Amino acid sequence: MKSQLAWARRTFGDADLGDLRRTRRVVKAAARLQLQPAGRITKVFSNPAEREAAFRLIANDAVDPAEIAAASHRATARQCVGQELVYVALDETCLSFSDRTGRRFGRTGRDGKHRGMHAMSALAVDVQGTTLGLIGQRYWVQPAERSPKWKHDRRPASRRQSSQWKRVLTSSLQVMQAHAPRCRPWFQLDRGGDIGQVLSFAYEKSLLLTVRAAHDRAVEGVEGTKLWALLKSSPVLARQRLKIPARGGRHAREAVLQVRAQRVRLRVARPGKKRRSQSVELYAVYVSEASKPDGIEWMLWTTHPVHTAHDALHVVHAYTMRWRVEDFHKAWKTGDCNIESSLIRGTLAMQRWAAMTAAVAARAEHLKLISRAEPNRSAEPAIERNELDAAIILSETSKHKVGDSLTLEQAVYLIACVGGYTGKSSGGPPGTITIARGLDRVCAAAIALRAVRSG
Repeated sequence: MKSQLAWARRTFGDADLGDLRRTRRVVKAAARLQLQPAGRITKVFSNPAEREAAFRLIANDAVDPAEIAAASHRATARQCVGQELVYVALDETCLSFSDRTGRRFGRTGRDGKHRGMHAMSALAVDVQGTTLGLIGQRYWVQPAERSPKWKHDRRPASRRQSSQWKRVLTSSLQVMQAHAPRCRPWFQLDRGGDIGQVLSFAYEKSLLLTVRAAHDRAVEGVEGTKLWALLKSSPVLARQRLKIPARGGRHAREAVLQVRAQRVRLRVARPGKKRRSQSVELYAVYVSEASKPDGIEWMLWTTHPVHTAHDALHVVHAYTMRWRVEDFHKAWKTGDCNIESSLIRGTLAMQRWAAMTAAVAARAEHLKLISRAEPNRSAEPAIERNELDAAIILSETSKHKVGDSLTLEQAVYLIACVGGYTGKSSGGPPGTITIARGLDRVCAAAIALRAVRSG
């Protein structure tokens, strides 16, 4: 419990919740949540007094959920001190909840019938590809009425769902400037971020930003020419092999990519009552698989200068870091923390609980990735001794005995084995699902070990 408590203090200890006792309660709850991650409070807290205290904290309207989240964002930014560059992966997700009454939160999905909450997450990733944690996150509930189609939408930009991209960009930039001013964030966005206000904001603020294009925009200065046609006809600048992780039932594979790039000037729309547009200068990087027509095809807008093949490949590599936020959302929603199993009904109460579970899910992703980046690093104190011994016992391994020192790679492997990992036949290193299942069992066994040893 000591390592979890130390992490919780670093993450939430400076949260200004109006009363020091509330901050202490958040720290204790987060420490217990990391020790026993789950979506339901009743599964995290076995002690009746701790469970009651957690319910009171989550239901307390005096506790600002935004400040709980902001404390974890500041903690992540402080981890960036001393680094020159970090990638920041942004993506939107929907938290869907089972509720037979249909009264919980707002509508989600294209049919608008499901109930849930939307979240936009900004995840910091170091240059080695290891998740550091969240530096920005916002929640919102979809209103009951449907939004008008884009061509007929005359609402101000601030009332549109697309404005969340700019808000999270702004808040993430502010926390980095305040707590890690010498570290520059390079934002990585998927196609949902290909909107005029994001591109113009990045151009005006000189942000490092890459976004996958969703629209084939017209190129200024080249009459009647669209960007896709222009880039496809340009010469190949570089070739690269890229390992594609297994996703959505598809197997992991290696792709051979062709990369083309060009400096372009585009005119982007700025939404409002009066249609306005702005000219922005960007670099376009076009990535495709020559031997697989239905394979990868990315058009990336970027503010990062692209003059050489090395520059273009750097942009492509940086964009692949965006997958980290998808892995985080998986661990948060249905994996390690399983937030979608929660039965909390109030919107603000759910945001308080979600802010804590999000930080824990990001921490779990950090441990998974650092075990790959630094496999020979000692597992302690990142993983508590009781948890290591529980993993050794439950995995029924003959290679290690209780009390043995383990590396991070060895510890995560044993935890994943407890969760059903089958080794090389799985097609790669341990993933989010098997690690989450293993942690659930290992943490429960560690609690029993701790009680026996302290008694």
